[in-house]
Amino acid sequence: MIQHVYKKGDIHSNHNEDAFYTYAINNKFTVMAVMDGCSTGVDSYFASALIKKLLKKICLELPQKKSLTDKLLIDDISLDALGKYITRTLFIQLIQIKNKLCLDYSELASTVLISVINTQTKKTWVMVSGDGMVNIDDEVIIIDQQNIPHFLCYFLESTFSNWFTNYTFHKEFSFHQKVILASDGVKSFKNKRLPTEKLLRTFLDKRTQQYFSESHKDDISIVCYSI
Repeated sequence: MIQHVYKKGDIHSNHNEDAFYTYAINNKFTVMAVMDGCSTGVDSYFASALIKKLLKKICLELPQKKSLTDKLLIDDISLDALGKYITRTLFIQLIQIKNKLCLDYSELASTVLISVINTQTKKTWVMVSGDGMVNIDDEVIIIDQQNIPHFLCYFLESTFSNWFTNYTFHKEFSFHQKVILASDGVKSFKNKRLPTEKLLRTFLDKRTQQYFSESHKDDISIVCYSI
């Protein structure tokens, strides 16, 4: 089951500058992503939405891609290799869009969190570029770069390997029940008494969502895969 929460924060009058994406590629792999546009960027809601659309394109095309052995790539690819393939393709296609539309870095500044889940083995590959939160069962991992995140757009003149190896958090996890990705807007929630893991559950629980609907400053995007 996949759940999501998408709420505009009090400090943004016109747009939720986050975006999220979920897609079941087949009965084995599911992709989730959360994007958080930089508030000081230009049209930052565009940056997060653009990355969402590119991820959609990549995932929709993936089942038709052939491997070097002329087999369908999706049939025998590992979880780690699939995560890196999606991320590398995103990197390449973002460069192409930047050049075609003559976009400046300030128009592409967005945090990116991606999770590729093997629903059969209960393993997930996670990549975080920028600030954000990952929740694996009861373990909460907070990536906090002190509001000076290493946005993907800053490295489009470099190489994928340099950016991915040195400036992202990426790791494979096993899980029993759930995987959650969240933008760091969750930290702007005014009730500091709740621990982060309980806070994420509170936002995902439909019985309590309405109670907390006006209690956060920043935009919030949360996606959750649960058994």
